[in-house]
Amino acid sequence: TLSPIRPRITNHSPTPINPTVLTVIGTLALIGYAYWFKDFILNPKFLWNLLTSGGSFAYQVRSQLNRSAGIASMAQLGLPFAIGFCYLLWTGQRSVLGKPLYFIFFGILAATLFRAFAWAERVALIELGVAITFVWAVFRGNEINPKWKFFVRILPLIGVVAVVGLFATGEYSSSWSSYYSQKGKSFWQFIIQRLVNYYFNALNTGAGQLTVLEWPTYSFATTLQWLHRLPLAGRIFNFLTGYRESGYFLERYGDPEFNNSSGLMPIFQELGIVWGLFLLLMIGATAKYLYQHWQFGKSFLGAIYFLFLMTFLELF
Repeated sequence: TLSPIRPRITNHSPTPINPTVLTVIGTLALIGYAYWFKDFILNPKFLWNLLTSGGSFAYQVRSQLNRSAGIASMAQLGLPFAIGFCYLLWTGQRSVLGKPLYFIFFGILAATLFRAFAWAERVALIELGVAITFVWAVFRGNEINPKWKFFVRILPLIGVVAVVGLFATGEYSSSWSSYYSQKGKSFWQFIIQRLVNYYFNALNTGAGQLTVLEWPTYSFATTLQWLHRLPLAGRIFNFLTGYRESGYFLERYGDPEFNNSSGLMPIFQELGIVWGLFLLLMIGATAKYLYQHWQFGKSFLGAIYFLFLMTFLELF
């Protein structure tokens, strides 16, 4: 039987990837991160204060630093670069990977780790880790010792435990040690309750916006957020869609720090019921198409399946 992490392997030759194209993608990702973290690069004391201070300082940093110009958004290219890099590494094409590509890969790993800590964006670290792990499972998972194959089959279950562990690690430094440790709860009771609260808070925020605000807005603020953030083109798109950033709902009814409105509600807020369902249908159809390519093991579209999956991680 076919398991979601046991694709059929065929004798098709692996898809070649131009290393120059991969280098350009990775370089753009590092430029995005460099612009994003420029205040820390130019001011080491600022970085030291962030590393040694509690979660309140980190929150102030996230709210004050400007990364909305569109250049920082190029950091998102780190995920497709990592998938392409690992695809070449684990499909017998290691010879095309020069030292610059290795340098870019480890640079993106380090930047993602810092991003997860400084901006509390643990999902970025989860996306990168899951994508790399599953590309390995597809293209190298069948070569491991049979006694380890059981663990490959239950990777999704291991991932659930890993997510809780990663969340606990982040919350210890950002919230627990500086404030909540004095409240009398056990650490794991605090972690589980906070994780559940984040999830339901996101759903409630999304439902609240649909209740209070007028919709559909057709602003594409979430569904095409990357386009809004592009230099120049983003401003034109803002004008065409009438999009203006507003914290009205969170400031009046919620908390600006807890600004996640789930991955599902904003689709309907922006597109309405009919077009929202149509978009979800297209997402599902594309996922099925890419999944079918992944079944055959060596096609690069199999690796793209994981990029697609991570792109829509919040929906699941």
